[in-house]
Amino acid sequence: MIATIAKRQRWDTGEYQRIVSVRFREPNLHVAFANGDDIVVPTARFETAYLREQSPDWTRVALGPNGEVAAPGKNGVVGVPWDYLRLLTDPAFAADEEEQALATARRVGARLRALRGEQDWSEGEMATHAGVPLQIVEDVEAGRHPLDLRLHDRLLKAMGLDARALIVDQDEAR
Repeated sequence: MIATIAKRQRWDTGEYQRIVSVRFREPNLHVAFANGDDIVVPTARFETAYLREQSPDWTRVALGPNGEVAAPGKNGVVGVPWDYLRLLTDPAFAADEEEQALATARRVGARLRALRGEQDWSEGEMATHAGVPLQIVEDVEAGRHPLDLRLHDRLLKAMGLDARALIVDQDEAR
């Protein structure tokens, strides 16, 4: 057996992840990390519907109890974790996260394909049973479709399974 050792990236360290200070200077958040990185993020870049809906008061920004950037919003405190800030400001980190997401999508797709094979169904039969287009089944199984828990749940339920079926014992997999 050959062991694969993953190269440790700079973002795998606590210093890269730990926010040490945050301040707001219209229209930007200035965030300092323990590794010495100082980033500037225009608050307009927080494009999630949740953040827009909450209308955070960035003038009252502070470090939250879990080390996140926190600001009061319409329905309580709005937290922005370190990784969201890094995704917006570090292209290498964002590329690695995308690569990891694609690798996970490929693993999940391969597992769903194997489960479909245990049912002795074609991709077309799976699509019919799940009520989704054939192209979706093909893309999911090939790892070309982003992870979508609702869609995966629908495919699993069509086979009479639940999310536990995606978990493979590593000893079994060898």
